[in-house]
Amino acid sequence: DLGPLQLLLIYNNSALFNSSSHNFDLVQFLNGDEPATWAQGWVADGDQIIVGDEVLEDPLAEGMFGFANGVTVHVMRGPRGHDYEAVCEDGVITASNQDVDFLVRRREQLGPAPAGASRLERGRHRARAFLEEAPALEYTPASNTLRLIGDLVQALDTGALTRGGVRVARANTELIFGFIESHRRGGARVSLPLEDNHLRLIRRTRAPRAPQFAPASA
Repeated sequence: DLGPLQLLLIYNNSALFNSSSHNFDLVQFLNGDEPATWAQGWVADGDQIIVGDEVLEDPLAEGMFGFANGVTVHVMRGPRGHDYEAVCEDGVITASNQDVDFLVRRREQLGPAPAGASRLERGRHRARAFLEEAPALEYTPASNTLRLIGDLVQALDTGALTRGGVRVARANTELIFGFIESHRRGGARVSLPLEDNHLRLIRRTRAPRAPQFAPASA
């Protein structure tokens, strides 16, 4: 047990609508789908692609946002690939290499350094919260598609809401437009949900994508 969640980090954010929608969905899930209450973002080339209320391209963005329970999310653009980190009160979990590798580090209080300890060792013992690698996470890999179908079946059988339904889709979209609105206000923090906002994505230079599947033969 690493204690309550405090901070979430997304290390390689990309286009808001195409990539952040997945990243934001993940961190909301990790935080129990708590509602986001504020966002603060910066959009690459935002002054060129945000014209009035129209967003002309899917923008690259970074920034941060916060949940009602006090958990904060930092959204960064960088070369680390799809890496994520959950910082808890007593430790950190890092997922890297396309969620293949997991590293768990637990906060340890080492106490006074033993007599004759090296300078490095003494520094470790003076650390207020030294992180020691903990045993690896034990989990069973599962098919995303199978889990999605199972979620739908459970909702149909029980009448309960799906874990990722229209509520989550709307919350994701609210965060995306929150980042854009924050950039439009010079990087100011904006409260969520947005009020009286008319931003919209309009990509006039791109035709709609045609379906890529081939119909089954009769």
